[in-house]
Amino acid sequence: MSFIRTVLGDIKPEELGICYAHEHVIIDPSYTTQCFPDFLLDSVGRGIEELTRFYESGGRAMVDSMPCASGRNVVKLAEISRGTGVHILCPTGLHLEKYYPEGSWGARLSVNELTNLFVADIEEGIDANDYAGPTCQRTSHRAGLIKVAGGLDRLNDHEKKRFEAAARAHTKTGAPILTHTEKGTAALEQVEILKSFGVDPAHVILSHTAR
Repeated sequence: MSFIRTVLGDIKPEELGICYAHEHVIIDPSYTTQCFPDFLLDSVGRGIEELTRFYESGGRAMVDSMPCASGRNVVKLAEISRGTGVHILCPTGLHLEKYYPEGSWGARLSVNELTNLFVADIEEGIDANDYAGPTCQRTSHRAGLIKVAGGLDRLNDHEKKRFEAAARAHTKTGAPILTHTEKGTAALEQVEILKSFGVDPAHVILSHTAR
């Protein structure tokens, strides 16, 4: 059975409508915004205002593409979705290393540990504190896709580990995979590593290839 998992629950594919497939609706204060202050998008009110205009113009869905611990806030995304009628998908996964402090958990965890964390986001619910610790408070809002990122020209060892975890989480859950390519590079390498772990490329979206 095919379905789409939004922050407010599962819908049928025919309910999705016109979808913006790679957006940033919310980026909360985080290490990401400390390094890149212009990335800050933390206002629910402004999010509702903008997505209301989107809905009135015929849009019906958005994929927010900020994964774990990089400014993600699924509670705010759910509030914006309820306030506008726009279906919002929230990812699990990990972004580029530059969006995390040195020695962050994403670099330390094993492939199996990352896989289990991604699967929990998809099947159980996303942590209200986005894994900022010290405890995990899973919400009723679940991840609808897996986001991973590759660097310029090639994938380093950390990125390869994250792609393997994404692939394993996909095979366990069926959640699609959205990737970040840096300036459009290493896209084919990304596809090949995902294929090597059993992912059908039909379930993969490559971002920023136009760059």
